[in-house]
Amino acid sequence: MRRSFVSFLALLSLVSFATAAPVIDRSSDRGYILSLPVVTGSASQKIGLLVVLPGKGVKAKLERSNWAFAASRHGMALLALEVDYEQIRHERDVDTLHDRIQALIKEVQAEQPTIEDGPSFLGGTSRGGMAAIALALRHPNDYRAIGVACGAILAMGAEEDSANAKGQRFFFVHGSLDKVVPFKYFEKTLRRLSTDGALIETCVHEGAGHNLDTTDYQRIVRWMAALRAPAASPTP
Repeated sequence: MRRSFVSFLALLSLVSFATAAPVIDRSSDRGYILSLPVVTGSASQKIGLLVVLPGKGVKAKLERSNWAFAASRHGMALLALEVDYEQIRHERDVDTLHDRIQALIKEVQAEQPTIEDGPSFLGGTSRGGMAAIALALRHPNDYRAIGVACGAILAMGAEEDSANAKGQRFFFVHGSLDKVVPFKYFEKTLRRLSTDGALIETCVHEGAGHNLDTTDYQRIVRWMAALRAPAASPTP
């Protein structure tokens, strides 16, 4: 039996060398889903990376469906995370989430060399949008632009870090009849971030509640794509 096992290992090593590929030191985090556009870029034309955070209790697979079509259309990779918001209440918890996101970004960039280096785009829905705001204000140099769907509240310590909003780019989409995150909170957040120097664009979905349409997510991704180099953004 031992001789057979040794022979098997020898055969396995031959197969491994015959199909040699870079060895990736993968993280232990498997709470995410990565989607790539149909055209994944080239050595001269990289694709952008959009990290999205779901609403409270929403699975990464469901959150991905909100963003996937728009991301693919605009040539962006999509990284959708599973997040337990019961574990994210204070600034230190936001830092832990930030570290996790940055580790995953490095991992997927190593596995997919056509994904561009540098800060990623960040999006979120509802509680995920609040987390995205908090992340951007706490770590302003690590996220390129932030898209928030029905999550315009400064939470998780974001209000204390709002001075870091200067020069940060935000796109907010909100339903005019949202009862979970009432419109007055949306307006309050815009006032605070604008006062602190954020660059803000908005889209108010008239008559919509807390559940937005996929076209609202498309607006966010289209805005993100416009912020990238013109040559890297497909024509809408």
